[in-house]
Amino acid sequence: MVQYAEDLNSITQFELGEMFEKNNSARDYTSAFRCYLHSAKHGYRKAQHRLGTMYARGQGVAQDYTQAYA
Repeated sequence: MVQYAEDLNSITQFELGEMFEKNNSARDYTSAFRCYLHSAKHGYRKAQHRLGTMYARGQGVAQDYTQAYA
């Protein structure tokens, strides 16, 4: 049951990050990055991919190709 709750929390954090990133009227890359980071730390692959993209583009975080690759 605990693992299910952690998985659900990771998905919720990822979706919240998407809302911050894709909202045209109030886009907030920094908040999106924090949400993706939380989700990625719990092993959610979509969030890990999105973090890599944000590091590569320098969105919400300083551009860092090493971190993007990792």
